[in-house]
Amino acid sequence: MGTGKLEAMGRPNILARFKRDEALLALLESEIKPNPGALRPIWPSAIGAVYVSNVGSDDNDGLSPAFPWRTTQHLQSVVNGYEFRSMLDIHEMTDEATPVYPLSLNILTTGAGQVNLHGTPQVEAAGTFTAVQAMVPASQTRFVVTDSSKPSGFFDPFADGTHWVVVSAGPRLGNQAPIVLSDGVHSATLGPCIAPDGTQGTFHVGDAYQVVRGSKLTLGTFNPQSTTGGVGTQLFDFDFQAAVWADEADSAAIRCSGASWVGPQTPAMINCLVGTPDLAATAIGTDGLAQVSSGVYWSVRGADFAGAGLILSSDVYVTGAGIVISPSRFTFCAVVGGNGAGAQFQDMQNVAISIQGTDNDFTQAGLGLLWGNGNIGALQIALGVTASVPSGNSSAPTVTGFLEIVFIQPTGSAASLARTFNTSTGQYSAGLVDINWAAFASTFGSHAHLPESGSNLVGIGGGI
Repeated sequence: MGTGKLEAMGRPNILARFKRDEALLALLESEIKPNPGALRPIWPSAIGAVYVSNVGSDDNDGLSPAFPWRTTQHLQSVVNGYEFRSMLDIHEMTDEATPVYPLSLNILTTGAGQVNLHGTPQVEAAGTFTAVQAMVPASQTRFVVTDSSKPSGFFDPFADGTHWVVVSAGPRLGNQAPIVLSDGVHSATLGPCIAPDGTQGTFHVGDAYQVVRGSKLTLGTFNPQSTTGGVGTQLFDFDFQAAVWADEADSAAIRCSGASWVGPQTPAMINCLVGTPDLAATAIGTDGLAQVSSGVYWSVRGADFAGAGLILSSDVYVTGAGIVISPSRFTFCAVVGGNGAGAQFQDMQNVAISIQGTDNDFTQAGLGLLWGNGNIGALQIALGVTASVPSGNSSAPTVTGFLEIVFIQPTGSAASLARTFNTSTGQYSAGLVDINWAAFASTFGSHAHLPESGSNLVGIGGGI
């Protein structure tokens, strides 16, 4: 069917009339499914964007910001069941409409196909920085901003796991960082600052800023499918209102927040706020691989888990109850390179990383720094466990706590004691030696062992 015939039938209203005009739907299907062997109808490449707003109408065509649909229920009825061989951008211009209808996606992307869901940052406050304390991992200095012009407790309601501060004007326009803590007066502790191009950003005194959150969206089932070569589905700028059940390995969530992700495969979480400060919900639950890049991760001891493992990039702010690596929890945790700020473990309520059980591993790949303070302990190694961290270079860990490195002894007690190893003689030290990060790098030569427990901490990188 030619373009002229579509125009004659009222092209601006085609999508809105899907359910109301069966004759038109039949004609559309004949146009967008030219291959009789296709498993699904193919979305028309000419329709590259649709819009939703809680002040719109489902009788609109949804093809422009001026005529958006109103409900995610209508959005779902239109897009589900299609194969996407080109790009479609779905724009949620406001918070979701009420009554709430959980959005479930069942779409397929192939080849160059890609579906992007865009929320719209909702501005809740604004101001100007009067002081900025830069992040300096080497001195355990956190990233803190101050706006002394605001009333006491200004940042309190925004330290809830859903808000960012974003520079709104000037040369650092778009630089943003998640809010983690409020001091109850005029300052907020932030996670890593990320520039619009994904590199490490900065804030300066005098920068105008806004406090924003993503569009509120109840995402029920996130189960888009992609074939080999398909880019997958990406989510931008959403504040999810309920646990999200996800099963899509080739997807990503960018600048999103939400209490929990559950399901076989969670999206890669980039500059996201994962979990909540009150630790009331599962942060991550998956049978596959969980990946958090930059942003903030609130771990929930006894609740967050994964059947495969957890990957943290080296610019994630980790806080909460502590990460547990065991057969029933994260089966491994790997910290990999990022923007260079270093993976922070701050104010953990238990040992920051506890490795429990044989064949469960923590690996720090030598590409980024581990640092942080305010923790009860830093790294605990159970019986039969081998962990690796960087050594002999600027990436050597500096995570501090009451106890920095703890080995579980054969008796079951926990102590900062291990044996050195002489590489020339192949012998362990006769006695147990006190261990912390400084001693690990010097006295232990980046090799700490407890052979009677089958436990090892091995440094990788220069100096070994």
